[in-house]
Amino acid sequence: MEAQKEISENQLVSKYIDILLETGKQPASIYAFSKELNIDERIFYKHFSSFEHLEKKVFTLFFDNATSLLENNEDFKRL
Repeated sequence: MEAQKEISENQLVSKYIDILLETGKQPASIYAFSKELNIDERIFYKHFSSFEHLEKKVFTLFFDNATSLLENNEDFKRL
């Protein structure tokens, strides 16, 4: 059996967002998403329990990024 390539949580998030932007919809299943990425489903489940769990991570990353940008913005600091 061929060794499975490893993929990080952030890479899964990035690929998921790419698919959403390209198709306008969520992948049909975790199996289909994993097959598209050429990874075993176990690798997905190592990081996330569902698409809902992955989507929560997406919004957490968006929030953290927005907060970081605001904290480093001089105009925002003066408010």
